[in-house]
Amino acid sequence: VGLAFAQNSEVEISRITNNAAVTAAGGGNVKNNGDAAHIAGILGFGTNHADSKLRVVVSGCENNGNITSATGRTSSIVAACNRYTTVQDCENNGNITNSYATSGSARIGAVTCITGAECQILNTVNHGDVICTSKGAAAGIVCLVSGDDCLFSGVENYGDVITDHASYKGTFFGKFLMVFRFSK
Repeated sequence: VGLAFAQNSEVEISRITNNAAVTAAGGGNVKNNGDAAHIAGILGFGTNHADSKLRVVVSGCENNGNITSATGRTSSIVAACNRYTTVQDCENNGNITNSYATSGSARIGAVTCITGAECQILNTVNHGDVICTSKGAAAGIVCLVSGDDCLFSGVENYGDVITDHASYKGTFFGKFLMVFRFSK
């Protein structure tokens, strides 16, 4: 699925299995207000209207295909969990190899590249490796967490994260843009 937009009602994408390899040539601008290319095994871009709290829910989906991409945003399940997107009970078994041409600009996450307002990743497992060859930011679950109201519960990563980026990488998360407070 390319785009899931919850405008008048919630959107649910459930029990989809991708077994095919996905290949994407270079392209897409990762700058703000640019035309970005979002490549994924299940959903490219999930979001809602800015005044809405309706959800895009991706549940019970599985990606088994390897993904080879030269774009700025690549993930196995959802490339961009923009606003009010939930990924639950999903599994990735495919590997992601990314070679985006603009050094240091790619965001690659095995489950998703980015989370926005009120996103949730629940009971989701990654077994695939993430490999970036052009100083791409990379993570085993989410590359960029850009909301302090996101929820992560029951997530597991068993894949390797390999990138030549000096600091924007992680087994679970690549980078947080918000300050988080944890309580007992």
